[in-house]
Amino acid sequence: MTNVIILAAGEGKRIGQPKALLPHKGATLLENVISIYSSFNPVTPSSNPVTPSSNSIILNEVKNLSFSPTALMIKTIIAVINRKVADELIKASIFCELENKGILFVINDQVEKGQLHSIHLGIQALDQSEAGILLHPVDHPFVQTATIRTMLEHYAPDRIIIPTHQGRRGHPPCFGVETIPFLFDAPFDEGARWVYRTHPDRIDHLDVSDPGILMNVNTMDDLTIS
Repeated sequence: MTNVIILAAGEGKRIGQPKALLPHKGATLLENVISIYSSFNPVTPSSNPVTPSSNSIILNEVKNLSFSPTALMIKTIIAVINRKVADELIKASIFCELENKGILFVINDQVEKGQLHSIHLGIQALDQSEAGILLHPVDHPFVQTATIRTMLEHYAPDRIIIPTHQGRRGHPPCFGVETIPFLFDAPFDEGARWVYRTHPDRIDHLDVSDPGILMNVNTMDDLTIS
């Protein structure tokens, strides 16, 4: 069983707006990434409420969602977003739609700290009981659902699974529950790269036939490739 943290708090200064809000296939980039996980059934949360840390704001809780016991499970999907993204999603009524689908939102009001801070906020909002995490940057909307399924099939609590294609590392990595504390040891300027460098014995590279794991969105032209 695995959680998903979608990292969508970036301001998108180079592209001129937050990448989470970029239009693609009639939806926002955030919605496109969420749709990658639509075939996995989120587990109904326990009765224990999610308690945010002092520097995070949880906007909603996972709703009542049914699931098949035989499915590969995604326990919770969290989107870590900034305040501007939250405001725009609310204006467009997208926030309510995603809320109704059970997406849990966490606000990052300190985006200047970088992506690792978003990772920390997402982890702190989760019930960590026996679940790993997939860290999915919002600017990687072309990952195939089959890749996620393969990664879940190879999940191990003491391993970090990194998908690769043609010898290159891609996204999203999957951190087994026992490896999550390493992310709190990492310096903010290195993030997950520090974990990879200092704990190479925990890493499993999983070769997939999915170029989407390497394809990130840095310009509007990048959205025309799919």
